[in-house]
Amino acid sequence: MIAAAPSWGWIVAANVLLGVNQGLAWSMTVVMKIDLVGPRRRGLALGLNESAGYGGVAIEQAQDHAGEDDAPPLRRAFALATYQDPALRSCSQAGLVNNAGDGLAWGLVPLFLAAHGASLGDIGLVAALYPGVWSVAQIATGHWSDRVGRKPLIAGGMLLQAAALTVLALSGGALKLAAAAAVMLGLGTALVYPTLIAAMSDAVTPVARAPVVGVYRFWRDSGYVFGALIAGGVADALGYGAAIATVAGLTAASGLWVLYDMPASHPRSSGQRVS
Repeated sequence: MIAAAPSWGWIVAANVLLGVNQGLAWSMTVVMKIDLVGPRRRGLALGLNESAGYGGVAIEQAQDHAGEDDAPPLRRAFALATYQDPALRSCSQAGLVNNAGDGLAWGLVPLFLAAHGASLGDIGLVAALYPGVWSVAQIATGHWSDRVGRKPLIAGGMLLQAAALTVLALSGGALKLAAAAAVMLGLGTALVYPTLIAAMSDAVTPVARAPVVGVYRFWRDSGYVFGALIAGGVADALGYGAAIATVAGLTAASGLWVLYDMPASHPRSSGQRVS
């Protein structure tokens, strides 16, 4: 549809279908991997999954469910993952803000660099560094979260992303600074991305996992929408640098939220899980 689109309406409709595909296919691959591995390897499995999915962008325990309750209804899962449970709400807001920065990196940063005279080749290099570093690094960071716990990597990753966006906003479009910021942003996202879903999974029982992860992914992928609206509005009013700085501030606030609100937990400990 996109290749043969006679108007923008066709392109919009095609993107709607792509969004439905994300909900049906990508979400289910995540849930399947969570079901197939135990908590000791959950971060690594999700790191591998996300690495396989996002690597392409750069080149443009079996569990016993006996005795458990039924899966929670969608209304309860939505409330739990959105505001009731501290671990789940911390992950949902961090996922939303992370993807707001992700959308900014893919949509606004090329315009920011072009406005400062960067060539198409330079823009392509910076654009490739971010998902490239993210794709490779998250295999190791997912495994790391299995060993040290989820909270330090989520909070640290959000704060590293905020620092990267601040460097970018102050770079004046200088290629070396922009490339360094892209590497930092990729590392920060790698710390956060697989770890968030693993943390969500740690906090719920297996039967509650699919609806809760679905709600988390709703909020996470809504970040693209909010990020586009916020960054676009600020960029129109104050310029590209101010838009990047605004998202940097939101990202830092999200990391501090995780530090304050998210309970410390470790995937190797049993803990009490929401059902």
